Amino acid sequence: MGELSLTMLDYINYIMEDYEYDFKHDYSHYEEIFTKLHHMIVLLTRYNTSEEFLLNIFNTLRLFVHKFRTIIFRNQKSSFCIDFCSELLQKCFETAQTLMNVAASILYYIIKQNYTEMGQFLRCKLAFTVAISKLDQKHYPQSLHLFDTFLSYARENDASITNWELNMRDIMSRLYRIASYSSKISTIKDPELKCEVYRNLSVESNNSLEQQVKWLSKLAIVHQELNNFEEAGLAKVLIAAYIADYLTKSRKDELYYLPQNLSYFKTVAPNIVYDLPLRDDCISEPVSSVTFHDSGYIDIITSAIDEMVKANVFEEAVELLASLFQLHKATGNFKKLAGVGRLLQELAEKATKAIEGNLRMFNNYYRVAFYGSKFGELDNTKYIYKEHPSNRLVDFSARLVAQFSELLGVEVKAIPNKPLSELNLDPQGCYIQVISVEPYQDLERVKSKKEITTFDKQHGVDAYGFEAPYGGPDGGKPSDEVSKQWKKRNIYLIPKFFPALTRRLKVCDERQLPLGPLDCAIDLLDNRIELIKLELQLRPPNTKTLQIVLQGSIMLQVNAGPKAIMHYFLGNPGPWDKKKITLLKDKLLEFIRKCGFALRLNTKLIAEEQRAYQQAMEEHFEMFKSEARQYLDV
Repeated sequence: MGELSLTMLDYINYIMEDYEYDFKHDYSHYEEIFTKLHHMIVLLTRYNTSEEFLLNIFNTLRLFVHKFRTIIFRNQKSSFCIDFCSELLQKCFETAQTLMNVAASILYYIIKQNYTEMGQFLRCKLAFTVAISKLDQKHYPQSLHLFDTFLSYARENDASITNWELNMRDIMSRLYRIASYSSKISTIKDPELKCEVYRNLSVESNNSLEQQVKWLSKLAIVHQELNNFEEAGLAKVLIAAYIADYLTKSRKDELYYLPQNLSYFKTVAPNIVYDLPLRDDCISEPVSSVTFHDSGYIDIITSAIDEMVKANVFEEAVELLASLFQLHKATGNFKKLAGVGRLLQELAEKATKAIEGNLRMFNNYYRVAFYGSKFGELDNTKYIYKEHPSNRLVDFSARLVAQFSELLGVEVKAIPNKPLSELNLDPQGCYIQVISVEPYQDLERVKSKKEITTFDKQHGVDAYGFEAPYGGPDGGKPSDEVSKQWKKRNIYLIPKFFPALTRRLKVCDERQLPLGPLDCAIDLLDNRIELIKLELQLRPPNTKTLQIVLQGSIMLQVNAGPKAIMHYFLGNPGPWDKKKITLLKDKLLEFIRKCGFALRLNTKLIAEEQRAYQQAMEEHFEMFKSEARQYLDV
């Protein structure tokens, strides 16, 4: 083996010398020979363990890069740089110290030659990103030291090169983060953190399309294991979007039928604007012909649809299936078009049934605050967690306490929702504060729809909040009286929308809005109108819940409820905002219309023994309308 390797090495050096002019001046004619030469160097580096021989092959490799750097770094479709960097990085950790030093010096030399030739590091960024992914996990800590060494050397020895240190810091910082994230994965017990690390790896690998797809695929698997089917589907949607963007840009005329812009995916994945379009260097990357093909796109979209159906988000499944319908229509594949059409009808019917029957339980959302130095980066941070419908506040809080107590090795306590100044916390302790929050949807975004469903209010949300009563600006205790109702609306903003690729997002800003009596009144009417609308939309109607809602809407007559609101704000001239008074009148009119519809519906549904109570509600409603005529055109 040794003699054969030496003979092959001599042969490589002869070819480099004899064909140097031909490779440089007529590369297309001699490309096959050059590629075989490159593969021979890689194979000899990979499979030889002799220190003496490896030193020789390293010298040949350095010479190869020196002679042919223009071919290596300007040939966008070649794998030269990736192959060399992958083999050398392995040798930095698997061989004797002398060889490690030489391998590291050649890696640095390759980076420098890339910069000298191109004025940037794009080829090496891609090559190192792929190389790190091939490393054995045990070598990640050593790789962090290697990247620090590269950066120190650049600072001390090549500072005179324009922007060299700045660019080196950029590439080494990125590689450092990739290696650091990769080293953490197997030790992470926190499911949310594990998903975040996979997501971060895909982001840091944004110059390598295949690496992004690799990490997103692993993220999808983790979500599947946790029964987070919507998030698994979103990861697959992003992969499909990458495939479509890559194919349409690299084969423009051939694949006109694939999605050409973000609008195909944004409805389902509102955060996709942060991931597309692809970087130009990704388009030139050599990629797997199996995945990055129109059939690969169809397969991954089909798989994403399956995930959305498991998650009972039929609206998202319908959107994705509709894009496949358009694709098969454009390509004239009527057999597949018929199959997709039948499935589209089936899912549309499921969506309609779910909306009209109010059969779905939607996710719960919690704002979680971490306090205590032992939490590390989590200390003094707040997150919005998206949890399955079955995970109630008490159970979720207990789970977090147990999870972090085990993780940190100390007792973690749950604290009530009060200002920290009132809680007298131990500075050395670890505390978690959990509050249930609701989506705070900007309804302007979905106002084009005739009926805004519960799904609409949950989808594409970047603000969550809760409300708490208080005694008003003058102090005192909270009151149920219309004239004295004050509350604070606490809103937490997150940098992206839910649903996202992870099930928790860090709070980036928070606001507290005091609501006075008139605002509280409008809010109460809004909530009551929404409850009645929900009952009217149910198919089939639910007699029991309909009567409960009607009773709570019509029979109230003391200090609270629509009647008290109407008399206080419309019967007493006061310093009220005129626009808000107009809005209040509109809400009261809508409330009256909805109550009328609900009463007529209830008349058709009730049994004979309920007629007396129905009549009592109708009388109360007529009295309410009669009193409303003083202020409204009823």
